[in-house]
Amino acid sequence: MDKKTIEEAIGQEIPEELYEHAVTEARKKLQSIIQRFGDCDGVRRTPGYLTELVIEAVKSELLTEYTLTLALARSRA
Repeated sequence: MDKKTIEEAIGQEIPEELYEHAVTEARKKLQSIIQRFGDCDGVRRTPGYLTELVIEAVKSELLTEYTLTLALARSRA
């Protein structure tokens, strides 16, 4: 999984910092999922599974940034 793969999946370029943060968060989430629910016969240890978690983390961060920007814009209006 690389940054380009993630960008293609979400349809836009993302900053390196966001990508690295998303990978870190996805790995933490993956460890938590495996500890709580197991690795599902190895499925949760595949690169594709981690890729989906990274995509989820990127989308979450982008939505958070958008929401905060919108809220600040409204409070200034």
